[in-house]
Amino acid sequence: AMGTSLIMEGILSTCYHICPNAVSFQFDTTFMYAIGVLVFLKVYQFRHPDITQTAHVVFFVFGLVLCLEVVGYFTNHLAFWIIFMVFHIIITVIVIAYIHTNGCMQDMCINQIRSALRNIFTCECSDWRAGLKRGVPEIFASLINIGLAIYFYRSQKPGVSRYLLIIIMANMLMYVCYYISRKLHFRFRCRNWFPTEGIHLLTVLYGILTLAFAGVGGYFFLGELRSITQSAAVSKNLNGACFLGMYDNHDMWHFSSSLSILASFMFLLTLEEGNKRVPRHRIPVF
Repeated sequence: AMGTSLIMEGILSTCYHICPNAVSFQFDTTFMYAIGVLVFLKVYQFRHPDITQTAHVVFFVFGLVLCLEVVGYFTNHLAFWIIFMVFHIIITVIVIAYIHTNGCMQDMCINQIRSALRNIFTCECSDWRAGLKRGVPEIFASLINIGLAIYFYRSQKPGVSRYLLIIIMANMLMYVCYYISRKLHFRFRCRNWFPTEGIHLLTVLYGILTLAFAGVGGYFFLGELRSITQSAAVSKNLNGACFLGMYDNHDMWHFSSSLSILASFMFLLTLEEGNKRVPRHRIPVF
């Protein structure tokens, strides 16, 4: 599914570049959302294969998000941005609480939501400091999402594609970083450490390639040699020399970013090679 999403991202990005405008930009971003969601689910599935949400639930919510995106192209009313902000906060709180409680929120009732939020701070133990310490990642993620919601509400620029992309990618990156940090913690802690939680050399190589291609792609993306606020003639005068006689800097951005995404997929899909022969009950859950 992750590989197919990457292929479809290339196809729909082509559709956008044939006639780039604010409305067709949603073609370019749709499978970016899918990639972000699938990466999040795959990493979560490593330690929680029994409670990972099924496809029909995930893509039902995904469909609601796309509907909200389409509505955002036809209205910039204050009511829309309030609904968008509330929807963002509610979904984020539910997901964070679900992760923290290892899926005890299956029924999604009010009492369970309150209990999950309370457990973030209490950790169901008498020492509130220990509970607060364990809940630091969840608190950090919540504050980041609240900050994003406030920023989007204050900005209110037409078109919500870029906002949805930032929300999905930011939360996906935060969870992947959290997962890797916890994995390394179990490998290098002083006592009761797990040798199988180490990261193999091939996986490290994929990680290096991911960062390298991302850096090259970012260089070309930030150095745009065009202007969408000026006339076509003025924008053309900003163009630079092509690479290899035919590729501009935006082409190089696409080449580099696609290779970075592919390398990141390989990084994630080989991340748990050390646990392949470890019985499931001996793998720590986090």
